[in-house]
Amino acid sequence: MRRRSWHPCLLLALLLPVWWGSLYGEYVFDDSLTVIHNEVLGEWGKLFYAPTTSPLRDRPVAAASFQLNYLLGGREELGYHLFNLLVHLGAVLALYGVVRRSLAGGKAGEKLRRLAPEAALAAALLWGLHPLQTESVTYVTQRCESLAGLFYLLAFYLAIRGFEQSEEAEPRPNWWLVLSVVACFLGMGTKATVVTAPPALLLYDRVFGAGSFREIWRRRRWFYLGLFGSWAFQAWLLWRTDYPDIRTHTGWEYLRTQPGVVLHYLKLTLLPGELCLNYNWPPAESWIRTLPALLPLAGLVLLAVWGIVRGAPAGYALGWVFITLLPTSSILPLEDAAFEHRMYLPLAGLAALAGSAWAWWLAGLSRRRWGWGALAAVLVILGWRTWERNLDYRDPIAIWEQCLAVNPDNPRAHNNLGNLVKKLGRRSEALSHYRAAVALDEDYEAGLYNLGTWHLENNDPAAAESWLRETLRVNPASAAAAANLGIALFHTGRPEEAERVLRRGLSLNPRDPALRFNLGLVLMETARPREAILLLESVREIDPDNPRIAPAMMKARRLSGA
Repeated sequence: MRRRSWHPCLLLALLLPVWWGSLYGEYVFDDSLTVIHNEVLGEWGKLFYAPTTSPLRDRPVAAASFQLNYLLGGREELGYHLFNLLVHLGAVLALYGVVRRSLAGGKAGEKLRRLAPEAALAAALLWGLHPLQTESVTYVTQRCESLAGLFYLLAFYLAIRGFEQSEEAEPRPNWWLVLSVVACFLGMGTKATVVTAPPALLLYDRVFGAGSFREIWRRRRWFYLGLFGSWAFQAWLLWRTDYPDIRTHTGWEYLRTQPGVVLHYLKLTLLPGELCLNYNWPPAESWIRTLPALLPLAGLVLLAVWGIVRGAPAGYALGWVFITLLPTSSILPLEDAAFEHRMYLPLAGLAALAGSAWAWWLAGLSRRRWGWGALAAVLVILGWRTWERNLDYRDPIAIWEQCLAVNPDNPRAHNNLGNLVKKLGRRSEALSHYRAAVALDEDYEAGLYNLGTWHLENNDPAAAESWLRETLRVNPASAAAAANLGIALFHTGRPEEAERVLRRGLSLNPRDPALRFNLGLVLMETARPREAILLLESVREIDPDNPRIAPAMMKARRLSGA
């Protein structure tokens, strides 16, 4: 195998300046749940516990990485961004190793065998510098995607090293394959999308390694039994996790929406100009309307299947795209139909194809500097767009305004913009965004709740009551809506009704501190200070840093004569 020991150094030297801007991004979107308001940060004993709303609820390995960040630097953004960048750099190096060793085996032809290091370098640079990767790198919570991608690629790299060792004449313990299984298990503990790694590696072995399933079983049955055993670990994680009841789409609605989504992903691969943090992609209304996207996509899938059956490496690289997209672009409905971070791993297959095609073209050039010049031009364009996109993450308001520019009918973008401008004191602007969100989706829970909260803060409890009741209609278990509705009812002179609402909320959310605190206030104001003291003491146990507890306790004790 022809080595290029300086290639990893070149990769890092080219990637670091482009991605340096990602270190200065702000927290956006789910980062509030993952970092800012993550109540289990700092508690290593709760790696397998997260609130139902947390993006880390079934991802103990990802949760451990956030615990490590918290241990080293609290909730400061820089440490989290630095970890994300290091993960991405590691994944790029792993992809380089996978592509180089795959092509060096000669299954893709003599030209690519000779130029395997150059093809791998091009593939790793195209993948590592692509603007589509910004959501997985700069958006802190999507470390789950990039870290899972790193373990996925490491499982492949280590397996390939193990396959090479098994071809040696002298048999010895194959620790490469053991480490590959370990990487797969770690990936499963990072994100469920790694579930495709075992079958993807099995197909890889058929195309690049043993050549037939019978030979694979003869040579490496124990390796694959261990690899597919990671599915049991993933099943256990899913079984023990309490997922929220999200029914944005049915399975069939979601499935027929995905051809349009996947074609959009492919378009962004070629033209990554209009990137968007949140699409709020609408479901496809019928299969007829899906046909313009379904037909070309079906053609690509059939081409990939044909290539894999024939043992063609190019077919496998194309098939990689669809295999790694299966968990998020099939019949399993997710809350959002489209997210750019879902292309983190699929893009690796396209980058491998592009890098190999470029190396094939380079081999036929009499003046190779033209080939290197063309590659450099593409990389400069991709790197510049990635640098620009990272600047967007420095201003959360701008990034949500950009979402509205892509899709003006996005209620989530309006709602999040409302939250951001309200923090800056622009309350009337916030109100207009909340109203726009609810006008676009009358059942949009966050918008309804924020309208209720806005009116409560604006000393209009009657209007607040209306919006908060609508919130509870959409989600009867909303602890925050019940807590605020109780206060709104109390301020309109209905303490008994306020108490009923708060007690009903507590029956659904027994340990919610806001419900307990507000009920304590209502009891205190209705001449039951001793009951209020008991509730306030329980709030102090749950939320000891709440600054409102001490003055409320003092008032309750004074009223009780204690």
